[in-house]
Amino acid sequence: MFACIAYVHVPDEKRSKLYPKADKCIFIGYSLEQKGYRCFNPSTQKLQVSGDVVFDEMVSWYSPLKIIEDGEARNGDVSSNVE
Repeated sequence: MFACIAYVHVPDEKRSKLYPKADKCIFIGYSLEQKGYRCFNPSTQKLQVSGDVVFDEMVSWYSPLKIIEDGEARNGDVSSNVE
């Protein structure tokens, strides 16, 4: 699923003892040059291609929007609709 959370495995050679075993990234597609998944790492601002990826398809990188009911807006909620 496009833009779902992907955990890209970090090899033992590229991490120290206290470094996490996976980087949290955003799945953006499939690589055409190599066998693997293309994932964007927002903390390093780099694109990674890896075949060792675990996907969390139930969670999107973008949080869902909160729908405000009319009753909540009348009760003094700051995010009320302006007409």
